[in-house]
Amino acid sequence: MNYLTSKEGEFTMKPVSLWVVSDLSTSSGRQNDLECIEIYVSIIQSQRPSVAIQSLTLLLSLEDGRGLENEEELVGLFKDIEKFKMAAFEKRMKELASSSVFEYQREFLKRVLQLEPGASAILSNGRLIGPLGPKESFIFDDLEALYNFEISSHVQTISNAIDSVDLILPDPDSDTTEYRSDLVMRLASLLRSQTKARRLELDSFKKEHSVLSVPPLSSGPVIHILLILDPLSPSSQKLSPLLGNLKDLLPLNITVLFNPLTKLSALPLKEFFVPDDAPIITGSNDTVPTTDTINIFSIASGHLYERFLRIMMLSVLKHTKNPAKFWFLKNYFSPQFKDFIPRMAERYGFEYELVQYKWPCWLHGQTEKQRLIWAYKILFLDVLFPLNIKKIIFVDADQVVRTDMKELLEEPLDGAPYGCTSFCDSRTDMDGFR
Repeated sequence: MNYLTSKEGEFTMKPVSLWVVSDLSTSSGRQNDLECIEIYVSIIQSQRPSVAIQSLTLLLSLEDGRGLENEEELVGLFKDIEKFKMAAFEKRMKELASSSVFEYQREFLKRVLQLEPGASAILSNGRLIGPLGPKESFIFDDLEALYNFEISSHVQTISNAIDSVDLILPDPDSDTTEYRSDLVMRLASLLRSQTKARRLELDSFKKEHSVLSVPPLSSGPVIHILLILDPLSPSSQKLSPLLGNLKDLLPLNITVLFNPLTKLSALPLKEFFVPDDAPIITGSNDTVPTTDTINIFSIASGHLYERFLRIMMLSVLKHTKNPAKFWFLKNYFSPQFKDFIPRMAERYGFEYELVQYKWPCWLHGQTEKQRLIWAYKILFLDVLFPLNIKKIIFVDADQVVRTDMKELLEEPLDGAPYGCTSFCDSRTDMDGFR
């Protein structure tokens, strides 16, 4: 097999070898071949042998800028070139006309690649890409992207390994860059044949109710992504923000085919996945904490516990004269509570902050809602609450406080990171905190 390559890379090993199958009797086939000149490529004619000679004549005439219709006019074109070996050229033209090289290529396309006459395709180190449609063509940038894709796989490793060894051959003169490039192609093709991949075109499904289509933002070349997923699975919930970010970065044409279970005894999804934002603190303006401010942290989920939480807050404010500041985890509050808390703070004169933070990457993810709430509570009390606060008190949302929380604020911990009130009934001094 003969290859076309640039003079600069004539004596260097090529890790990627491209075979371009084209029909030179068509304009798209000729354009594809012209785009390949800058790549280490071999061109295989997919038309009939008689048409191949005429197509070579036409290709040369297009490159020269003249319109030639047959071999005689092509011969006349080269007669005008000084020092051109006309006899050798005419002899080579006759050899090509009577040669069976085009017949061999046609049999190779038919039996090995299973391509019809006139088809267009690309072989990249043994990988068949095609056949291409009648209106499909490629440009140099497409070939360059294909080259970079091959390099990013195992081809570069194979090339480096072959380039670093001394091959023992019967004829030492046969150890050339062409031989090593061909060896890389053979090994890459052999390794690729061990892995099986499938590519399916799903165009025959109904699109009324179970298909979501998101068109690309631009009108240029796009990447088609087809997703088949169960919308009620936790893994599917996490794909929506990922696809949203990819769509902002890449020209994507996304089609989502919903494939849920037809019969369910219970709802498999207990909560909707909400992607974590950057750490957010909302509510009152930033103030310098004072030592007499009672900082209370609590968590509530659901309308019932939000009601308990309001009762707990009022019970704290009722039994103390110190300023109070409440810290809440924003993740599980309802929209109604988020709208209500500013008016409540203005009415009763307390401060509040809604805290939201990402799940730590070093901590195993949880799926149960209650375990998530417990983990967020422990994380906040352990490492995440602001360091400029001397002490923070956790109070359950359903707890009713009947004494001044200032006593817990002033209770010395003697260097301990945590303190817990007693749960024994015999400790009468803890009656207000049980």
